[in-house]
Amino acid sequence: MLQDGQSTSGSLNTVTRIGDTIRRSMHEWTPTVTHFLDYLVQKGIKEVPTSLGIDTQGREIQTFIIGEVALRPWPSILKMNEGLEIITRFVKRYHTVQVEVDYVPPKDAVWYAPDARYQPGDIIRHGDLGPWNTLWTGSTLQGVIDWDFIEPGKPIEDLAQLAWYWVPLRGAQGWQEAGFEQAPNYQMRLTTICETYGVNRADLIDAVLYLQIKEMKRLERFGRKGVHPWVMYYQRGDLATLEAEYNWLKTHLNDLIG
Repeated sequence: MLQDGQSTSGSLNTVTRIGDTIRRSMHEWTPTVTHFLDYLVQKGIKEVPTSLGIDTQGREIQTFIIGEVALRPWPSILKMNEGLEIITRFVKRYHTVQVEVDYVPPKDAVWYAPDARYQPGDIIRHGDLGPWNTLWTGSTLQGVIDWDFIEPGKPIEDLAQLAWYWVPLRGAQGWQEAGFEQAPNYQMRLTTICETYGVNRADLIDAVLYLQIKEMKRLERFGRKGVHPWVMYYQRGDLATLEAEYNWLKTHLNDLIG
């Protein structure tokens, strides 16, 4: 857990804890993200940070959410079906509050991804829905953070990213780094997500493949053009990693669909 006065940096942001608040780097898409998070908070989604304005250094101020980040190796709850059920229920809740009243982003919305476009009927999805962006206390999900990557899309795209990162559908290195002692029961973990949310397993796997292709094309296009932060991802070899994960999933399709 980040202690008072400590800072941490990622590919996009430097984050500093000051008391019960977090100070984060501002970007051109920050107002769009803030608008969306404010909406979720108003609709009773308690696991997201609340925006408290901008400080004198031009940083966004958010509430600090107490909890441990689910870094690798994962906390035990994430390796259990219960953990998958918890995060999937959260995803369904934050999708539902958008669909119920047809949330529409601001007309001047700016997205992290330059090619993102809102179409009527889209939801706004997290965009980086990995364990590393969740906070836990034991078996309780305390928060889902780092919403900079939000973009319009279909609900199943969000769920596909969840399956990709949380099953995880990433081959041997994926489950070993997560801390599993042996390969997880992929079918069972996929079924847990599908039954909790209410989708077909074959449809979900198709959506994972679609998302992987989309991310590979995006990374190559913007990485070659030198667009930050894709150029950094591209230079460190992330495209090869995505290709390997896509090929692994294609190879195991029959086993996963069952």
